[in-house]
Amino acid sequence: MPVLLENISYTYMPGTPYARQALKEVSLTVEKGEFVALVGHSGSGKSTLAQHISGLLHPMSGRVLVNGQDLAEKNGQAKAARSQVGIVFQYPEHQLFAETVFEDIAFGPRNMGLDEEEVKRRVAWALNFVRLSAEEFSERSPFKLSGGQMRRVAIAGVIAMQPDYLLLDEPSAGLDPLSRNILYEEMLALHKSTGAAIIMVTHSMDEAIRLAGRLLVMSDGRVVLDGSPKEIFSSKQDELIQAGVDVPEIVTLAEHLRSRGLALSESCLDGISLTKEICQILRQRGKLQC
Repeated sequence: MPVLLENISYTYMPGTPYARQALKEVSLTVEKGEFVALVGHSGSGKSTLAQHISGLLHPMSGRVLVNGQDLAEKNGQAKAARSQVGIVFQYPEHQLFAETVFEDIAFGPRNMGLDEEEVKRRVAWALNFVRLSAEEFSERSPFKLSGGQMRRVAIAGVIAMQPDYLLLDEPSAGLDPLSRNILYEEMLALHKSTGAAIIMVTHSMDEAIRLAGRLLVMSDGRVVLDGSPKEIFSSKQDELIQAGVDVPEIVTLAEHLRSRGLALSESCLDGISLTKEICQILRQRGKLQC
């Protein structure tokens, strides 16, 4: 069953001079197996929306349902539903706390009531999934690892709970290009191998295009655009600009080349696909041989 948001609204510091409405009657559905990018300018409401999906915040009006269960209810069913949504915050390495990598990753599965053999299996699986050897890293202190390794341990602690839905809040913040690419590859592999839905909050439209099959664009507490990257960039660029979201440079370049007579398809949304189509056109024109 999906994540279902029904007309949710939320206001920070209500009843004070500092009151700010962060969400305004947002309704949407995220099915298991989707990879969704949640984008928007700072203050648009995207992180607040992510915290509602995870159950960290509850709406002041409306409902958030996960697998048919209202997350705001105070019962065992709601607790179980909340455990099916994992969240990785910005700089998740700041959440590390245990003396060893094993104990840190084991915390979530143990909290779910799993027996120790299953906990060990999940810790090993999660470490290997994020490309860290369980034999080499399990007994090491997480605070003596590199920054990229610390982040992967923190992510392993979330995916060890095997959630149906995984929220990533600016997961690549502060990473070097190599670590960022490794993280992307791991998230795509997790998505494909487990069928978990991934909802990624990001400022980067390039990241969104590269990874997601669906974009949710937020502005002023509302979802103003919802569709595939191809749909949005082929016909909704004015709405993107009005929402304060930059059009990726690759998309702008592809449009410029079309205006100069190069017959590029609307699916050229990243550097690899654009390069392939340009080479194909040049070969057809006899101006490139390989």
